[in-house]
Amino acid sequence: NRFDTATPDVKITSPDNFMNSFSFLNHYETSDELLASIGLNETAERYADAFISNSGSILIEDVNNSKYTIDESPTATFLFTDPGSMYGSNKDIGNQFFMVEYNDKLYAVGYKNTVDNFDSPQSQEIMERIISSFRFS
Repeated sequence: NRFDTATPDVKITSPDNFMNSFSFLNHYETSDELLASIGLNETAERYADAFISNSGSILIEDVNNSKYTIDESPTATFLFTDPGSMYGSNKDIGNQFFMVEYNDKLYAVGYKNTVDNFDSPQSQEIMERIISSFRFS
């Protein structure tokens, strides 16, 4: 399944809140995939559709060209919630997902936190620092 949600290649979780985490996935060589021909936004739309197909998941912000860049490469992003029960929690989870293409590879970067903490200044600062810290080499 081309849009399977694989185990992250890298995952960082807060020791104080296991729901506050960041993940990095290296999914596809876009030169070998249909993804190279459909573009970043449509690829992100397909990811969003796959994620919100989970029972109780809600798309909060549809795919858009985000203000964020990863190592000066544009990103497409979307925001959705999952019911906390999917993670063994009683709090719903906010998920910001970023897609970036670099050197014919598609990368997916995800940030999650509980809905009640997601928009806090501290949470948003953490997300922005993580996104701005990436460098491709």
